[in-house]
Amino acid sequence: MVRIKTIDNTVVPYMSAINLKFKIEKKWFSNQFFVTLNSWNAQYHAILGYDFLQRNKVVIDTVNKQLLVGNQKFDFEENSPTNVCSETIDCDISESDKNKKESFEQVNNNFGEKGNVSKETFHALNVKIANNITVQPFSTEIINLKVPKNIAKNKDLIFIPKKNKLGYLINESLNVPTNANLFHTIIENNTNKVIHVRKNTIMGKLSTFDVNDIMSPSESEIYQINNLNLNEIHKMRRDELLKSDFKLDHLNDKDKKDMQDLLLKNYKVFSKSYKTLGETSAVIPEFSLLHNFPLQTKPYSIPLMAKKYAQQEINNLLEAGIIEPSSSSYCFPVIFIKKKQNPNDNNSEPKFRMVVDYRLLNSITETFKICLPKISEIIKNIAADSLCELKVTLQAVFDRLIKFNLTLDPAKLQLCKPEITYLGFDLNANGFSPSEQNVNKVTNFPRPKNLKQVQMFLGMLNYFRGLIYDYAGIVEPLVKLTKKNTPFVWSVECENAFNTVQEIILKKPTLKNFDPNLPISLITDASKIAICGILLQKKDNVYYPLEFFSRKLTPAECKYPSIRRELLAIYASVKHFHDQLLGEKFELLTDAKPLTEYQSLDKKPEIVARWLLYLGTFSFTPTHIPGSLNPADFLSRVVEENSLNVNNITLFQPNDKLSMQNISIEQKQDAILSKIMNDLSVNKQCKQYFLDVNSGLLMIKNAHKNKKKIVNRIVIPKSLIKVCIETAHAPHFGVRKTFEFIRHKYQWKGMYLDTKNFCEHCEKCLENKPKAKLTQTQMIPKRNLAPGQCIAIDVVGKLPRSTDNKNFILTIIDHYSRYLEAYPLQNITSRTIINCLNKYFANFGLPKFLITDNATNFISNEMVEFFDRLNIQHRKSSIYYPMANGLLERAHRTMKESLASMCESTFQWSEKLLFFKLYYNNSIHSVTKFAPAEIFFGRKQNLPLDSFFEPITVENESKYLKNIRNNMCSIRNEFAKNEEQYFKNNAPHIKGRKVPNFNLGDKVFVKNFSHPHVFQEKYKGPFEIIKILRSNNYVIKSLKDNKTMKLNVSKIFKQEQPRPNLRN
Repeated sequence: MVRIKTIDNTVVPYMSAINLKFKIEKKWFSNQFFVTLNSWNAQYHAILGYDFLQRNKVVIDTVNKQLLVGNQKFDFEENSPTNVCSETIDCDISESDKNKKESFEQVNNNFGEKGNVSKETFHALNVKIANNITVQPFSTEIINLKVPKNIAKNKDLIFIPKKNKLGYLINESLNVPTNANLFHTIIENNTNKVIHVRKNTIMGKLSTFDVNDIMSPSESEIYQINNLNLNEIHKMRRDELLKSDFKLDHLNDKDKKDMQDLLLKNYKVFSKSYKTLGETSAVIPEFSLLHNFPLQTKPYSIPLMAKKYAQQEINNLLEAGIIEPSSSSYCFPVIFIKKKQNPNDNNSEPKFRMVVDYRLLNSITETFKICLPKISEIIKNIAADSLCELKVTLQAVFDRLIKFNLTLDPAKLQLCKPEITYLGFDLNANGFSPSEQNVNKVTNFPRPKNLKQVQMFLGMLNYFRGLIYDYAGIVEPLVKLTKKNTPFVWSVECENAFNTVQEIILKKPTLKNFDPNLPISLITDASKIAICGILLQKKDNVYYPLEFFSRKLTPAECKYPSIRRELLAIYASVKHFHDQLLGEKFELLTDAKPLTEYQSLDKKPEIVARWLLYLGTFSFTPTHIPGSLNPADFLSRVVEENSLNVNNITLFQPNDKLSMQNISIEQKQDAILSKIMNDLSVNKQCKQYFLDVNSGLLMIKNAHKNKKKIVNRIVIPKSLIKVCIETAHAPHFGVRKTFEFIRHKYQWKGMYLDTKNFCEHCEKCLENKPKAKLTQTQMIPKRNLAPGQCIAIDVVGKLPRSTDNKNFILTIIDHYSRYLEAYPLQNITSRTIINCLNKYFANFGLPKFLITDNATNFISNEMVEFFDRLNIQHRKSSIYYPMANGLLERAHRTMKESLASMCESTFQWSEKLLFFKLYYNNSIHSVTKFAPAEIFFGRKQNLPLDSFFEPITVENESKYLKNIRNNMCSIRNEFAKNEEQYFKNNAPHIKGRKVPNFNLGDKVFVKNFSHPHVFQEKYKGPFEIIKILRSNNYVIKSLKDNKTMKLNVSKIFKQEQPRPNLRN
């Protein structure tokens, strides 16, 4: 109930109330007006009370007679009544009344001009009283006035009273006619005489009024104000809410009905439009500015596709009363951001979010801080164990929202779902992991090229540091780059850290939800640069991580002895997980055995005593675990659903440009080959070229190397020469092996020269392969047994840790065929090597002889027993003489060079190892002149170059087996001859070599003196010789940064110049 009080606190009764929109000069206002029953002398058309002044923060300047509303000023003055003229008072209209009438008429004229209304819109007609009326002295009466018949219906009526000499007062009013074509108004008698008014007396003028006729269409759309009360809004919310608004199809029928009943019962909580949007008065925000100087920013242009949406959105917000027109001296631009669309719905119109750019205003706003909950706490409390528990929680939330008149959008509500994406995490019954969108952001982040990009990357990762084991230790090289006065140098360590953390995020590490019924364990670890801890729970003898903690050590803490760093890791981890561990009995796992008796440790220095005192408030049992049980092993046991596999990269994908269809197209577009093909179509008699019947490709006939059979090869057009060489040179082998890969199926004129030029100028090969030097070597041919009878094994490493957590390679080579097998290993203990040998024996059978060096893992008792059980003769080479196992050592060199050239990152070597083995075992060996796979299996394996050829079919099995036996016999005979000839040709030992001479301007490469890893470049370049000194010394200049240096001839080698292929 609204009470109207005067300035002397007198309550004034009223009959009715109405919300009116009115305009003072150019500013529109809205206010509630009341029709009162008091018998005062009305001097004005309407009275704006204290409620209007307070709501609009109006300042009354009585000296200058102005109203100050914001930054606008309005003049005001007192006026006398417009329709009173007593017998004792002159009935002439006062000057103020004349001004008022003129101003009112001017307003009417302006309205008519502005709205383009018809002449009858403001055509005033006489209004008569409907019956006789008697008004007692000092009293009021309600009178009925007749509405003229020619007044348009469904129009608001403006009544202007006529001047009278009887002394009564009638106010101007806005009226709505009744069904009887009447309207009511109040007459006041403020005299001491009785006033009689006869029926059909003219009481004033009446005209129609329609706000749509007065205001332009744009103003009619914009200046709308929501004047609904709370009960009306609640009714609208109930009417617009439907069962289909809630996405509950994933529930069964009973649960779905129960949930719908609960939601529809709380209809006051849901809003689907701006008009029913919740608004609370519980909090009135106040913002303090550093200064009061107005700020203005130029408006931003609105994209064409968003303009229609922008106008509609502004109109909707204005109509709902959420925003209002402003003439403030503060001005900030609006931008429209495109909202997310359903990827499955490509036909829906784009939607935008209207955002005001208040960044400039924020710069002068005093900052204030509020207490926000932890994201981990929100995630842990967002789910319920049962539907009943969820309904109780929801009802409590709904009650709180109703209390403060806040609402939810039912379209964005997600209830009773087994899995949701929330705050950047995927939440389900197993736990929570990074969302797919955030995983893509991290893994697709480009390699940082400056400090700002490093800071951006670390800022993005910091959100997920709780999901990464030893996060601080992994990103420590990147954090070093952010230190003040540190030059930006992207080192190998930075590259390793960058790739490692991307690989971890790519696997979507999942943390389990806490189960109060399971025991708690804490495992800690410390390194020289960081400490870390893992909170775990054990279920079915498997540890599941709940949360990770890590931090970098300070410079002072890095100097601690190892045992103190381990104790610091325990102290910091327990402190970090204080909320979960306090009052609970848990198991502490550490690889520092002295800390199992931590209470007996020396209490000096004092900081150790404080750590021990703090740990004494917790109840835990310290347990020692071996250092080999790395905490990362626990992570491998985490259940990860729909996790991505890093090793699913297609290593052997062939180049589509070498498909039969594409080669055929390119052959027809080549000028020379197309001419040959046209000639063949006319004259099919040709000794060298022919067209393949099935594929239509241009082929060439060549005699096999044994000159006993003809080999058909595809003629490669000029446009595909580079593609063909690049595919064959993928493992970065030498000229001869690359050439053999190509000529197995393809041919073009000058093929060897093109291959030689390409391989000699491959920058990866120049960086990773040392220049071949002839040295004095003992070459004695061996009479080997059959394939698989004698093998040699060795270990390569320690290597940079690969993406699958491997550090070593176990290599196995067959002495007869030179067939190579290589297995990546995490460690090289005897047990690990035995397990790997068992895999090899399962595939290729047991050997009679096995050669190793004298490493402890090869001569341990476990290995001796293993060889004895399998009746394998173990032969050990001489110590400190790698050439004794030279066959395998040479394969190691080729493997290292190839992997270093193929790997873009040193972490990829275990993946590229598979690719290397395929090419190595199918390349022609320099001694045997056969591929190792061909000798070992009797056939070559298919390479990516062979992927587009038709498969080989077996029509006659007996004939096929006979061909294999004949082929094996032929290989064995030729194999022995080739080996013998090779040793005969290389019998003269080279005891010296010539010193090369270089000229000014020659391009050379320089040996890398920084002791790089095996997969880093061995040489740097190119450089240019700019000065020749004495004693075989040269001054060279880098072509990249123009730096100069002086080097001896033994440290450089010349880059060969390309030789043109004149035969093509």
